[in-house]
Amino acid sequence: MRPALIVSDDRLHHPNLRLAIVVPGTTTLRQLPLHVTVEPDAENGLDRPTAFQVEQVRAISTARLVERQGRLDAEARHTVDEVLRNTLDLH
Repeated sequence: MRPALIVSDDRLHHPNLRLAIVVPGTTTLRQLPLHVTVEPDAENGLDRPTAFQVEQVRAISTARLVERQGRLDAEARHTVDEVLRNTLDLH
């Protein structure tokens, strides 16, 4: 199991689709420009610094989602959004 940040709109989470688009996280910190590193805190529920690998964005079955750990703060969400927008060339 690894942390993942759900980035899809709630409309995709329809019971018949059972999909979520996620950015997976890793505790192996490589300091890559496409990775957004988040320090653990009470709000996000992480237990170690985690790099969210924006270049690995993917759709997964919601059956693979085990439990909600927490929520990223606004600054981290904004950074992930910007890196995702630039990576996918969504201007």
